[in-house]
Amino acid sequence: MGFPTWTLIGMGAAILAALIAIGLALLGQSPTTIRRLSLARARLDMRVRALTGWGFAFILLAIGFFLAGVPLGPAAEPVTQLPEPTATDTAGDVTQIPLDTIIDGEATPTSRSTVSTGAFGQPADPTATPTSPVAANSPTAEGDEADPEETVEGTPDPSVTPSRTVAPTATATASSVPTETATPTPSPSPTQTPTPTLTPTPITGDTATISTNGSTLWVRRTPGGTPLVIVTDGELVILLPGHANQGGIEWQEIQTLAGLQGWVQTEFLQN
Repeated sequence: MGFPTWTLIGMGAAILAALIAIGLALLGQSPTTIRRLSLARARLDMRVRALTGWGFAFILLAIGFFLAGVPLGPAAEPVTQLPEPTATDTAGDVTQIPLDTIIDGEATPTSRSTVSTGAFGQPADPTATPTSPVAANSPTAEGDEADPEETVEGTPDPSVTPSRTVAPTATATASSVPTETATPTPSPSPTQTPTPTLTPTPITGDTATISTNGSTLWVRRTPGGTPLVIVTDGELVILLPGHANQGGIEWQEIQTLAGLQGWVQTEFLQN
């Protein structure tokens, strides 16, 4: 008694997907690892909560496959199919029993069907009719002896072997039916659709470029506060009016081209 194959495959796939989702969620909480693996554009830090939820969902799916595959009833007993007997199997071997015994150099049949012959009975009738092979197979009475003067003419019936007759099989003749020929209908020619033109969104206000010498930079919600999004070296941002000094470090309020607003160090901005 074991689990079905589809249950094992489902549990394995669900557990593997759960491990991948939880691993990506842990990776999104490490900015250093994201920079080393060049995964800044994947925005894993903004998908930590979603990846964690997917991990728990896949774990529940694996538990569901496990419960669906648990055998509840007793194991089914194997059924052995017996071969169907044929005409050759049912027909037993026919053994011919010799009826003649040699007495004093002459072949004479042994009487097996009467109890009136022998030492305690009258002599057998010379005109007695020979018995059939079926009657000859019956046991003789104890103490019977064959009369040497009695002769019985007759030959045993030949053995009959049953044969299996095969009925002729009727052969169906298929007649051809004429089919109608479909007339091709001309398909309408495709109409060319004009390609839409993308209208660029104008950027209003002063802009600056992120300069981190090939590294990435966190855009934070407040000066020195919670990280919001990662910007890369050479990315264009829009300057906002906000300025701040936090712990001796100057901060500039910016807005990314995606519309997110936050604060970065002024030293990493290049006009």
